[in-house]
Amino acid sequence: MTDDARRLLGVGLAAAVLFTALAVAVPRLFGAAAGPEVEILTALKTEEARGIELDVGLAQPLRSKRVGYQRMSVVVTGERAVVTATLDFDGTVNETAVSSLGLERIGFRLEGGDWVPEAGWAPQLVGVVRALEKRRAALEAGDVTGLCSGRADSGEASEVAELLAVEGRKVRALNWLIRSEREDVLVTEESRVTGTLPSRPVDDLKTTRLTLQGAAGGEFCFPDGLM
Repeated sequence: MTDDARRLLGVGLAAAVLFTALAVAVPRLFGAAAGPEVEILTALKTEEARGIELDVGLAQPLRSKRVGYQRMSVVVTGERAVVTATLDFDGTVNETAVSSLGLERIGFRLEGGDWVPEAGWAPQLVGVVRALEKRRAALEAGDVTGLCSGRADSGEASEVAELLAVEGRKVRALNWLIRSEREDVLVTEESRVTGTLPSRPVDDLKTTRLTLQGAAGGEFCFPDGLM
C-alpha cells in the first residue's frame, strides 16, 4: 500500500469515527438544549405512535387500537414533572371494547437520563377501568359489599335483586364508553347477562349509565349507585 493510500485510509477511518460520535451525541445535545419539556412531550408522542398497554389488574392489559394525546402542557419541578393532556383512546381489555375521552395527569420522573411515567401512560383511565371491572366482577359473584357506592334507592335495589336471582350468571361488559368531565366520570356500559331463572333461561342485553367520582387512595366510587 502506498503512503498516499495509507493517508487516505487514515482520513476515512477518522471521518467514520467522528460521524459515529456525532450521530450518538447530537440528538442528546439537541434534547438537552431544548429542555425537559420537549423531551417529555417527545417521549409521550413516541409512545402514542407505538400504541400503549395499560395494566388494569387483569390477566390481559388494556391495549390501545387508537390513542391520541392533545392539548398537552408540562410543569417540571426538579427531577419530576406532570403532563396535563386530553386523551382520546380506543382499545380492548379481555372481551370489552373501551372508548375514552378525557383529562389525564401523568407524572414523570427523571431516571437514568430519561423521563419515564411514574404510574403508567394513562393513570385516570386505568383507575376508571379497574373500578368498572371490580363492579362487574362483584355483580357476577353476587357480593357488592366491597364496592364504594352511594345509597341505593328502591329501584336499584330491585334491579340488583333481580340480577342476583339469576343462577349460574355471567355478567359480561361488551362496551365501556367513558367521558371524564372536570368533576365526574360518565360511563355508558353495554353488558350481557346470561344464566337461568326458574321461569326461563336468561340472555339479556342491557345499557347502563354510571357516574364515577374519585375517592381517597386513587379509587373511584359510584355516588349514584351501581345500576
